[in-house]
Amino acid sequence: SATTLGRAFGIKVAWVFQTIAQMRHAYGPEAQVILDNCATAISLGRAPNWSAAQSLLDTVFGDVPAERIFAMSQSDVLIRQAGAPSAMARKLDYLTDQVFRGRFDGNALHNRVPEAGGRGPQ
Repeated sequence: SATTLGRAFGIKVAWVFQTIAQMRHAYGPEAQVILDNCATAISLGRAPNWSAAQSLLDTVFGDVPAERIFAMSQSDVLIRQAGAPSAMARKLDYLTDQVFRGRFDGNALHNRVPEAGGRGPQ
């Protein structure tokens, strides 16, 4: 496929799916090949149901109990890199995390009003 061919030329692809079931529906048997060749897998936030949590356990995060995957909050992220155990972390939030203060312009879609100078919260 184009992904495999591109890899030979140093091209990296970010596959993004809402669920493993969506990926399997779109790619059939090739879905497992895609998963097997992913160097990094990320799950952002809580699995929507027990079946999705179990699917993540079975296909990607085999070292994390399905109960933990299902109990993730919306601010959690689960990361697996090839050859390393899965790790749980907190999502970065540019609106509230101290490290991002003053490094972005205001966003009209959020209720916050930028401080003087058109920059984000100080």
